Amino acid sequence: MYFIAVIGVIVSFLLGVVFFGGFGMGIMGLIDPTSFILLLILCIPVLMAAGVLKDFVNGFRFAVTKKQPQSLGEIKRAIQAVELAIRTLLFGSLFLSVMPAILVLYEGNGEYIWPSIGVSAICFAYGLGMIILLLPVKTRLEFKLIDFINSEE
Repeated sequence: MYFIAVIGVIVSFLLGVVFFGGFGMGIMGLIDPTSFILLLILCIPVLMAAGVLKDFVNGFRFAVTKKQPQSLGEIKRAIQAVELAIRTLLFGSLFLSVMPAILVLYEGNGEYIWPSIGVSAICFAYGLGMIILLLPVKTRLEFKLIDFINSEE
């Protein structure tokens, strides 16, 4: 079921390119691997610093596969790890979107304002897209938590 959500996001992206890509940009204007890599470089160390990278991976394992959590704490830690990743992606994409705009405005070169805003918007859109992919994982983990609590009673 999670894979259906991933396919839905990809199809939405492609439909957006088809319907809104007629402004001379096309699909290549929406591909920016640097922004994606910067978001990952920002998110993974935050998860590592918080000590929840393993719990984040377990969260995917619990949400996508049939593996069941062994304890209540294990599933709560997985939920917290996914929530931290969502917050990190949100604030990280905002931070990475604002920084180029500040630099261009500081330099005062009006020629680069619109391309900089475009790159900033792509970075923010990547962060939001990653969050959209993490929301079903969080919901599945919360359902597993409810099921785990009900099975204990």
